[in-house]
Amino acid sequence: MAHLPSTFMHSLKVSNAFSHAGQAVAVAFGPDSRLLALGGGVKATVDLWDSHRATQVGELSGHRPSWLVKTIGSLAFSPDGRLLASGSGDKTVRLWRTSDGESVNVLTGFAGQVDRLAFHPTAPVLAAADRDAVRLFDLGSGAALPVQLPGGGINAVAFSPDGSLLAMAADGAARRGAYPVALVDPADGRIVRTVGDGELPARALAFSPDGQLLATCRSGSNVRIYR
Repeated sequence: MAHLPSTFMHSLKVSNAFSHAGQAVAVAFGPDSRLLALGGGVKATVDLWDSHRATQVGELSGHRPSWLVKTIGSLAFSPDGRLLASGSGDKTVRLWRTSDGESVNVLTGFAGQVDRLAFHPTAPVLAAADRDAVRLFDLGSGAALPVQLPGGGINAVAFSPDGSLLAMAADGAARRGAYPVALVDPADGRIVRTVGDGELPARALAFSPDGQLLATCRSGSNVRIYR
């Protein structure tokens, strides 16, 4: 069994930041591996930490608190680290400028809590999903392209390393056993292929670094790999 280097063994002390929120449910590292974003519970802020010093360096305020759903359900940094996206139970996604913590945009139009976020690896595009649909936001023009699977229910989203595909894992009781992973062309939102229909829902997705393989983590401890 591999052992982590001692430099990785220190823990971030988040008890003060989340002392009244219950728990952190969303976490994301910036591209430099130093800036760490935390969010969750009923607390309406995103907390920024210096992971090397284990000290809080910022607090981003703007989302509305909620006692019914996770206030901050998802976090994602842009590939260049200049933006941080936060998805919330207030049915919005906020984009924050990491250099000064300013909120530079608010994305709306969601039917529920935004639990899944993914930045395109090379283009200014953000995939954001609530439980029913995925939307592709062009952060340059502000245009939003909806991508929907019949029956609703989205468990996970992931871009391929070159950005040519967006994988979306379907869920939802109305599907009655049909839980495909859809591979979408992010340029037009067209589904080009589906895999795994008729299997258990996929809870997580990951592309291999060369983009040739897609791993899906299915319910019941079932992991499948597709080419």
